Amino acid sequence: MTSSHAVALNDFVAVWSSSTSVAPALSCAELDALLALFGAAGRREAAAAWIGAHAESGDCEGHDAPATPALAPAVHASGVYCPPPGTEFPFSVSDVVRAVARLLGKGWTVDTGSWGLDGNVVSPCGAVFKIYVDHEGDLIAECPSHDIPEDLDLPDGFLGCDDGIYLELATYSDGLDYLAGRYADAIRAVIGD
Repeated sequence: MTSSHAVALNDFVAVWSSSTSVAPALSCAELDALLALFGAAGRREAAAAWIGAHAESGDCEGHDAPATPALAPAVHASGVYCPPPGTEFPFSVSDVVRAVARLLGKGWTVDTGSWGLDGNVVSPCGAVFKIYVDHEGDLIAECPSHDIPEDLDLPDGFLGCDDGIYLELATYSDGLDYLAGRYADAIRAVIGD
């Protein structure tokens, strides 16, 4: 984020932070996008006010102001985007691995790699699914046997690759819970559960 982008973000947030009368007309997804902007600008109080106003719509699915970034993005004096540690990526691959194992249930264990960059989800019978990001940016679930049957019925959006399976177009913005749920479903499909 350049310094001009940071200024534009702060100007946008300054205009919209007190316009909470619009909140009930927004969908929950639209409000979440706006909350992310408030969080990026460090305006948590504005996020809380919008959540309160949006809840009056009656169709609200619930929102959590602390889920927005706690610190505003930093722009180095040279104009180079330099966010505080831990704010650019809210979770690691090892967090996904642990969440997948929890969803798969009793007997599934985890062995995470260095720096949280990868990890193994291990089935009760010892089958290992290594989860990592490959050189193309895909979140891969490497399967115990790299020979994935072509007729395997994978969940929607999953594709086979040389080492296993991956969810096409998956990104951090999908969120930890969504990614963990989808990968747990895909592992169940591979093991025939």
